[in-house]
Amino acid sequence: MKVKNVDIITSPDNADRVRLVGDVVYDAPNLKPEQYWFEVDKKYKDDISITGNPWLVCLIPLAVTLGEPIELCCPVDKVLFKNVQELMKIWKSWYSHLHIVPIEAELLDVSELVNGKKVVAFFSGGVDSFFTILRPENNNIENLITVHGFDVPIENVNAFIRMEKSLDKVAREIGSNLVSVTTNLRKTSLEKAGWGQLYFGSALASVGLFLEPMYKKVLIASGGEGFALSAWGSHPLTDPLYSTSRMEVVHDSLAITRMQKLEFISNFKIAQNHLRVCWQGRSDENCCACPKCYRTMAALSVLGVLDKFPSFRTNTFDISKASRIYLHKPDKPFFEQIMKVAEENNIKDILLAIQKSYTYSDRLDTFLPIVRQFDNWLRKFFRKKRFLWRLAELSLEKKLLRNSIA
Repeated sequence: MKVKNVDIITSPDNADRVRLVGDVVYDAPNLKPEQYWFEVDKKYKDDISITGNPWLVCLIPLAVTLGEPIELCCPVDKVLFKNVQELMKIWKSWYSHLHIVPIEAELLDVSELVNGKKVVAFFSGGVDSFFTILRPENNNIENLITVHGFDVPIENVNAFIRMEKSLDKVAREIGSNLVSVTTNLRKTSLEKAGWGQLYFGSALASVGLFLEPMYKKVLIASGGEGFALSAWGSHPLTDPLYSTSRMEVVHDSLAITRMQKLEFISNFKIAQNHLRVCWQGRSDENCCACPKCYRTMAALSVLGVLDKFPSFRTNTFDISKASRIYLHKPDKPFFEQIMKVAEENNIKDILLAIQKSYTYSDRLDTFLPIVRQFDNWLRKFFRKKRFLWRLAELSLEKKLLRNSIA
């Protein structure tokens, strides 16, 4: 895997924005060359990194997945180069199928570079990022970065514009400045690495490194203690390893549970008006039907503050549906916190619904692997049959999950 022809150009989509582009060529014959890019308002042109740092960090998850060495045409920070060696060892200990790959790059003489001075936090409008920007310890945040192309796809321009307006109001109220970055990372072969399991922490860090000359510290909000106990894409062990000689990457607020975060931010009008937790709708609104929306509405309900959050359609909240939530392992600590508060406040309907969801999820965990194996067999069998290829689209998994919040 080689990164070539790195350049800064005027965005082909918007003359008021500039784009850092790089051509990526793969060793695998089945992967065609791609252009990766990051884009920002042209007033930040002088703050764009011309080093190999953002390219190394964004591509290392794909390199270890494919088992391809990385060759960079731009020099890389010495500290980051060393950190990435440790990063690969951690990933390999989590996922045995990954590879530790060689990295070929000139090492950077940072003495010739100017150090950034600002503190920045990634901000999506969710529980974790709201807590990070509102907690008193982080009162020195000067910029908030939001990324178009992660939760909201780059083709959904109107949804991002609406979300950007909402986040800009938050930034102004806390005395900060919103920096909107657009990137096509999730439209590239990088998706083969697995967003949640492996690469979303490195994707965020690569955006920070894209503007490295501006920043001395980048805050990535912690997903909570449940994720700290599991292998995950953003993790307290791995996020700091994206740091360089000039820029520190911090995994923020690990010791605070998500229920504690939610209780804290519920006291702020700005969070009440702008909280957005949903990624499944791929838009700027909470869909109020997915597991993440339902668990947040359930938590706000047991805290007695759901009606203060207009970003959720409270009239659609039916707690009996929560009994059909399919719980994944990293989500369970948050549901346990909700149950604890529900029990303390004698809120029996929510407590019972979540208890049922545990039983329901355990039952699904028993049958889903078998069903998925059978679906794979059906696809392979019918795709080879003339006139019957449409049967390959049948999915027993979809039928099994049709009444689930999953």
